[in-house]
Amino acid sequence: MKSKDAGVSSEESLASAGGTGSCPPDEKGFSLAVCVLHPASSAPSAWKNIFVSFSPLSSAKRVGREVFFMRKSQQRLVKLIFAAMMAALCMVLDRFASFKVINLKIGLAFVPVVLVAVLCGPLHAAFTWGIADLVGALCFPFGPYHPGFTVVAMLGGLLYGLFLYSEKLTWWKVLTPALLNALLGLFLNTLWISQLYTSNTYWGFFIGRLATEYPILFPLNLIFIPVMHRLGLLLRRRMEMGGRAA
Repeated sequence: MKSKDAGVSSEESLASAGGTGSCPPDEKGFSLAVCVLHPASSAPSAWKNIFVSFSPLSSAKRVGREVFFMRKSQQRLVKLIFAAMMAALCMVLDRFASFKVINLKIGLAFVPVVLVAVLCGPLHAAFTWGIADLVGALCFPFGPYHPGFTVVAMLGGLLYGLFLYSEKLTWWKVLTPALLNALLGLFLNTLWISQLYTSNTYWGFFIGRLATEYPILFPLNLIFIPVMHRLGLLLRRRMEMGGRAA
């Protein structure tokens, strides 16, 4: 008699589920399990709940991945926009706010590049300085153009990014990119200048630039790199916090 009542109660529970072989849906309007007959038993009371692959956990993982990739794409877009803005600022500082004569140039065009290097990394910094130099030379020329200047600018941005795209800043990370960029500009840019202006030899331009330009540019790098690193880290954290809040 008890087994019969158990069978009736099981049949009634199946009937209350709609007679479709599925468990009653939850209050949110979707079912998380299906009811199937256990293969080792023929009694109606042996029905078991087997959860389907679509579960709240797998759904949360999928949604989490979608949100993660969306945040990453948004951060990439923000970095591209920021790098473009800094490239424009770099061009303005280079073409309109620098002291320039034929064989030397003193200014703060490297400052926006350092900020991009800290916030976005070496590739963004390289293209920022390269595009700023190329567009500035084509739109606001100062003497003849040489593609070597753009190559040196991109290498300089790459060096800034390789050493400054980190949370912790040490003095050797400040000194190394400043020194390497000074050597790149001194040796390579002097070569391009000597090719464009043949009125003087390579070593004549070299000595003149060594005595006038880099005694000013090198200390400016040592001053502005720590300041821009702190500002870049602050902007990076704000951007990451905004992405998590989104």
